[in-house]
Amino acid sequence: MAGDGAAIEIGVTKAITAPFKIAAFFAIGFFVILVGRMAIDVWVLADAKDRLDPPATIIERELARATAAPDFIGSTHDRALTWASFITEWFYRKPGLLRHIEEDQSRLGMTDQAVQRGVRSMDFAISRTLTGSQVIAIRAAIMASYLPWIGFLYLIAFVDGAIERIRRKFGAGRESSTVYHRAKYFQVTMTTVVSAAYLWWPGDVDPTLILVPAILSCAVLARLQIKYYKKYI
Repeated sequence: MAGDGAAIEIGVTKAITAPFKIAAFFAIGFFVILVGRMAIDVWVLADAKDRLDPPATIIERELARATAAPDFIGSTHDRALTWASFITEWFYRKPGLLRHIEEDQSRLGMTDQAVQRGVRSMDFAISRTLTGSQVIAIRAAIMASYLPWIGFLYLIAFVDGAIERIRRKFGAGRESSTVYHRAKYFQVTMTTVVSAAYLWWPGDVDPTLILVPAILSCAVLARLQIKYYKKYI
């Protein structure tokens, strides 16, 4: 009886802390992706200034991708603009990173102008990291627009996998926890790698060429996971 009480307590604790763990996971993942994109824009692209497209051209191209993406709970284009504005306001303008870029130099004193000239070398880095962060926000909005398709394909995978599990259970099918665990781990790995690659890629990329194959592959893995879930609980 003591063991049952301890198991129940552990289960309740996990149920309470699960939402906070998920929120922390997404928050940490967001900052890792944001900092990673900053590193790519500053260090990897610093030697390619002449070959880079202007920031306005990059943002316009990404917004065109958002316009072509399917809408989900509102316009994807409007959501992309909102998220990009949020990134700009809270991660760049409020911390003061854009102050010396947006200030009118004619209104500054001689000392302030000298200081501003001393930090001009940072303008390119700040401008590129800002553009990269805005691209992340726009691409994240595009990824969110595919949530209905993800849910639909996972529903099909779950139903088909559950039917296969029932057939395996009553048809003396073989038990394979290895397939179950590999399918689960590959889903997490594929989702992480594909999401990071899409958000970090500095050039132009068609989201359908990356997201659609990844979604289909994860749905197939989810079917295998449900199919080879243990027969007796």
